[in-house]
Amino acid sequence: MPVEREIDKPNDMVGALIQELNNLDKYAPVLPEGTELVFYKTEGDTLVLNFNQAFANLQGSTGEFIAINSLVNTLTELPQYKSVKLLVDRKPLTTGHAIYDKPIPRNESVIQK
Repeated sequence: MPVEREIDKPNDMVGALIQELNNLDKYAPVLPEGTELVFYKTEGDTLVLNFNQAFANLQGSTGEFIAINSLVNTLTELPQYKSVKLLVDRKPLTTGHAIYDKPIPRNESVIQK
């Protein structure tokens, strides 16, 4: 189910959106505890996010699915981005289930209306 929030338009919208995913008030945070965005950059219409090692601590396949889809679908709400590439310590995110070495496109099918 989508969560809608109003936030003041910050200078760094990407950072503000990731902060909201880390702190969802009455909802559990989407990202693993201790997750910090180290840097991000744009490569065409792809947003490349580099997180600290804590981001790799995704809890099981369901937690991984929720975190990644929430992150990608939230950030691709920004019109300039069509996909998101996930890095941990400058290397592609690797979990026990997958290696995320390609940009991940928006996944509308997981958004419940």
